[in-house]
Amino acid sequence: MSLYDLMVVSDYCKDEREFMLYLYMHNDIAMKNISWKDELDIFGQYLNNNLAQTISKDDGTMIFDGSEFFDKEYAENFSWR
Repeated sequence: MSLYDLMVVSDYCKDEREFMLYLYMHNDIAMKNISWKDELDIFGQYLNNNLAQTISKDDGTMIFDGSEFFDKEYAENFSWR
């Protein structure tokens, strides 16, 4: 996890318990045949309550489409212009 991703995750976790639950789910993903390209796709799925269903499978699933909100939100706050 990059420092940027960690910053986003820590900004959106309500408390330590939520952060720990996310890390436990992340560990489950790492132990299964599940792949992803963007850490924030995983976190976005977690916040949308879709991650538990996804990780119940161990079938080569690809996690995607979870980071769009964060990309837009942080692009406005950290403009590179």
